[in-house]
Amino acid sequence: MKAIALCRSAVVFAGFLWAATIAGAGPDQAQTSSKPDAATPPQAEGQAAQNRPKKKPDKSDAWHHFGESDGASVAGQSHSGVWHRFGPNRLADLERQMWALINRDRLDPATSAETGGRAQPLRWNEELAAVARAHSRNMLEQQFFDHVDPEGRTLSARIKAAGIPWRALGENIAINGTVPGAEATFMNEPRFQNNHRANILNANYTDVGIGIVQGPNGSLYITQDFLAIPANGGGVTSAPRPTYRPDPGYTPAAKKAKIEGEVALSIVIDAQGNVTEVKQTSVPLGEGLDESAAATVRNWKFEPARRDGVPVAAKTLVKITFKLLR
Repeated sequence: MKAIALCRSAVVFAGFLWAATIAGAGPDQAQTSSKPDAATPPQAEGQAAQNRPKKKPDKSDAWHHFGESDGASVAGQSHSGVWHRFGPNRLADLERQMWALINRDRLDPATSAETGGRAQPLRWNEELAAVARAHSRNMLEQQFFDHVDPEGRTLSARIKAAGIPWRALGENIAINGTVPGAEATFMNEPRFQNNHRANILNANYTDVGIGIVQGPNGSLYITQDFLAIPANGGGVTSAPRPTYRPDPGYTPAAKKAKIEGEVALSIVIDAQGNVTEVKQTSVPLGEGLDESAAATVRNWKFEPARRDGVPVAAKTLVKITFKLLR
């Protein structure tokens, strides 16, 4: 039986992991496949609740649910008797209106006891807003009302899939007839509780993204996503994303010697998305595997990291796992 060479590569940046599994048959065969994925950053707080039965929107329903996390919550639904159909530009205006209301509430002297006077205005994060819009649209189109979609994707999974680094996150969702009405519903909740109001006033958060879509009856499906950018991110608001990642090869000598293990590489990605530095940080495996990993990674291409929308250089970690399957 021929040995199957399995090589797994991963890129870690600011708590994120992009992983790909590459399977190669014996010396006389070639087969590759790759699948991007993302791992959970450490020290996460406020993740979306999981394993909760999906709730369908109901016109007469007003309800709340809180799962395993304090940072994800939903507001009661409200419907206005008079409504107008809004176009994309108007919906974008409503998102920015809600952003202004959130920052007004964070800076309100009446909330200083809850914020400890530490709350700052939240930055608008367009990447985060895209995640929020997608969730609002998904709730409307699939007719559910929850932080976990029918495919099982949680808030943290959606944020990671977008490649946004974070150290804390939270989410509020609501169905309401107006933006001021939804914000008022959030803020009318009890003080010093794990609820929507607490998410809005959380002094740890630095960024917000809001997504609003309109249902056929005029109701607004609203998602507020909050996050804190990692302190070691240096203000980087988006992580580098691999755009070209050829598979490292398993050398014939390594196969013959049945060598397995991991090659860890520290790399620098410049503002153009090119790998400019590669340094091995793990013990060498030998038989050409270290050289194969380094040479391949040097040819990888990335969408560069960005700080305030400007491409910047970033350091990250690559792990290549070589394993023989028999």
